[in-house]
Amino acid sequence: MQFHDASIIIHEADARDANSLVAVVRCMELTRLGTHFHTIRDTGLTIDLTVIKICRYDRFLLNELDPAHTAEITLTGPSRITAGDILLGVNPPLRNSL
Repeated sequence: MQFHDASIIIHEADARDANSLVAVVRCMELTRLGTHFHTIRDTGLTIDLTVIKICRYDRFLLNELDPAHTAEITLTGPSRITAGDILLGVNPPLRNSL
């Protein structure tokens, strides 16, 4: 299994088109904008999805989502996910704010 430092569980997923979807998720491991999800945990299926938006309560845009919190996220890439899937991925490096 590939290295991962981000994971989310999908509660609902709505494909917008062939290359993007909006999903209601619960965070299991810190997930940031730009996180690349590469694997569905229980099946081992390879995926290629990137987080481009994290929104809480339909109005608060976030840069990251902490464990146990729920949010709506937008992902780009071909989607083959369904409710109950646990996605594993890698967070982007932190940018130096200096």
